[in-house]
Amino acid sequence: MELIEEHLMLRQTLADIERSYSDSGANISVWEQASALGLPGVCVSEHRGGAGMDPLSAAITFEGLARICSSS
Repeated sequence: MELIEEHLMLRQTLADIERSYSDSGANISVWEQASALGLPGVCVSEHRGGAGMDPLSAAITFEGLARICSSS
């Protein structure tokens, strides 16, 4: 399966959060950054306050957040 542009951008955004988290010595809130991007509601429809993304976006998000959290 080939990722579309939206998925590649999401993956890059999560990599940027991971990099800023590791560079800061854990002085930033990963949850605050993820929340600002709407990632906690990745599969929730937009009219219900979520990001309205597809299941693959959710998998990419959960994988990225797990990678960030496991490095702490």
